[in-house]
Amino acid sequence: MRSHLSVIAIAMVYVTGAVTLGQRDVPNEIIYMSNCDTNGVLSSEMSYYKDYTNSRAGQQPDDIAVLNNLGNIVWEAPVGGTFKTGVSFTASGLDITKNPGDQCGSGSNGFASFTCYKEQDVLLYRNGNKICNKIYSCAHSNHVEWTQTQASLSSNIVNITDGHSGTDAFNTLFSVITGNKCSDTPQDIGGGCHISFTCQAPSDDILAAMGKYLVQVIGPHINPKTVVTPPTCAGSITCLREALIPCCGQSIAQVTSFPATGQINVFNQFADDPMHPNQQASLTYEVACPAPPGCNKALCGFVAGAIGAIPSFGVLGLIGAA
Repeated sequence: MRSHLSVIAIAMVYVTGAVTLGQRDVPNEIIYMSNCDTNGVLSSEMSYYKDYTNSRAGQQPDDIAVLNNLGNIVWEAPVGGTFKTGVSFTASGLDITKNPGDQCGSGSNGFASFTCYKEQDVLLYRNGNKICNKIYSCAHSNHVEWTQTQASLSSNIVNITDGHSGTDAFNTLFSVITGNKCSDTPQDIGGGCHISFTCQAPSDDILAAMGKYLVQVIGPHINPKTVVTPPTCAGSITCLREALIPCCGQSIAQVTSFPATGQINVFNQFADDPMHPNQQASLTYEVACPAPPGCNKALCGFVAGAIGAIPSFGVLGLIGAA
């Protein structure tokens, strides 16, 4: 998903907007510290919502205060913006090293105090060609939401002689993707084996991001290995009776060991309801091979080494945002 790095502000510009901040009780209000991109022109703003529940699906803010229209500011320094009412909002103590949902810093509009939290650097809203990502939020309680992705691989290993690498096998996913859906048509991955996929995602970019993770992060851990079969006893009955295999010499094969199945699941996590994550997308694969003709090449006993820990998933962004 989109991500914009903060750069040193060149100029500070305070722009007024609609009347929103004032001396009243607004328990659900929230102010996002946002970095925006309009056709490559970067800016930073405070995006105000009277009700945080109306900020979770790409809705337009009720008001904005542009802090800088010549680049992204450094939010970790004390910052301030002014709205049309003349009321200013200031925030300090913001900390980029925190994780999404962590408390960091505080804010004030002169009438009420706000607690600030680290946000996941993902889409807040679009307005034409303008795309704004939320970096921090300040509110009267923690309403941070973020995406969590879990990947799991089967411990059941399929050994494929002269098979594709994991990267090449997983790349076949993109030949069966149409928009945010994929066909379960089996794809050839060598050695008489096939891989098939099932998926569900709310958008094509989310599915594409999951596919890239499968190819670029998991795929490189699955590579062909050389398997050497020791020489067969020259005096065995099999060698005297038939010449199906080189009885008195060793055989060498390239074998790719695939976890038979794998799955990637994407959830929305909510700081104010941590026990009820909302699953939004999934991608699974399954490898199928014909029954092996036997163990005459000593591959039946071959066991691949562990793939190891699966690296953490890159940020997809909150699913459901427009």
